[in-house]
Amino acid sequence: SVVVSVVIIVVGASVVVFVVTIVVGASVVVSVVIIVVGASVVVFVVTIVVGASVVISVVTIVVGAAVVVSVVTIVVGASVVVSVVTIVVGASVVVSVVTIVVG
Repeated sequence: SVVVSVVIIVVGASVVVFVVTIVVGASVVVSVVIIVVGASVVVFVVTIVVGASVVISVVTIVVGAAVVVSVVTIVVGASVVVSVVTIVVGASVVVSVVTIVVG
């Protein structure tokens, strides 16, 4: 059984929010939130929940054509957390930070 829900919210002339929720069976939930602010800023938020123990969250922020910020967080149970932050500025600067917490 697959259930897909789509919500579109328009705020003024510059902000549009898309919320897409996909439910597969009783264990997998995928949530996608897209926020568009004007013509230059786009925010993507993807959350994947598998059962009661695994949560994957991906946040991507795009500002114009030069700056991209990506945050990936993976939570497995209560003991393992993996966080990856990537910042790309133009074609020259890339910053990546990986944090792993076990226990």
